[in-house]
Amino acid sequence: MFPLIPAKAGIQNGPGGQALDFFTYIVASRRNGTIYTGSTDSLLVRAGQHKAKTFKGFTSRYGVARLVWFERHATRDAAFRRERQIKKWNRPWKLRLIEESNPDWKDLAEEIRLGDLKDAEDWIPAFAGMSGNEGSEMTGSENAQIEAGQPAPAFDMATSDGGRVSSASLSGKPYVLYFYPKADTPGCTSEGQDFSALADQFAAAGATVVGASRDPVKKLDRFKAKYDLKVVLASDEPGDVTAAFGVWGEKSMYGRTYMGVERATFLIDGAGVVRRAWRKVRVKGHAAEVLAALQSL
Repeated sequence: MFPLIPAKAGIQNGPGGQALDFFTYIVASRRNGTIYTGSTDSLLVRAGQHKAKTFKGFTSRYGVARLVWFERHATRDAAFRRERQIKKWNRPWKLRLIEESNPDWKDLAEEIRLGDLKDAEDWIPAFAGMSGNEGSEMTGSENAQIEAGQPAPAFDMATSDGGRVSSASLSGKPYVLYFYPKADTPGCTSEGQDFSALADQFAAAGATVVGASRDPVKKLDRFKAKYDLKVVLASDEPGDVTAAFGVWGEKSMYGRTYMGVERATFLIDGAGVVRRAWRKVRVKGHAAEVLAALQSL
């Protein structure tokens, strides 16, 4: 059991409990599993919502429901800023943050509820931070940083030809899954054309090339026809796949900050294991580099 200290009203989640504190938190599917960072003004209620799969999407789909870290803030903005800061960190930093205070990855919601006190919901672990700086938006999915050697997340997406493509349908042979920000923009067009120019060589190596974005299918239909692209174009309009692969996040351009898809590519073998991962891709020469990696498997 973690040492406990009295919480302020923000931990009170019962009827009539007025939330006066705000929290940044991390939930996980398991130890070293998929993680999600969020913010809330009602920590135990939010933890219960994750367990009940109230939110249909990333956390529900991947079973991300174990409260493994949290930090208390005096204002909603502070919790927002802290969430945003953590989402910018690489995965090892996030894991270290969790393990510094919760090395066994215990479910802290249970630690709170099952305290020795009858009014356990009025208490929180002593390591909960009181800092009021740095955080992020209250909603939004935490990106699992998928790396080489890890199983690729399962997916099933609609495609530009009216069909579907899924990890199950591609099983048994290697495939390339590349993510791009937006159809029919200069960089994304060049990338699609580069992969298309090498389509026969990818096929000769036994691999399917799938390009995924959050564009709707109708836009992908026009994009593919306009440039005669030879790759499978998949629509992740709901955003579950981009979140699962860790390629949806905060971006900036010309001083403007916004959420978007990171240009990234994953080479996945027939057993569904990621063999190579390219992040923050530069288009020039990239398709040829991916082909060379495929041919070396």
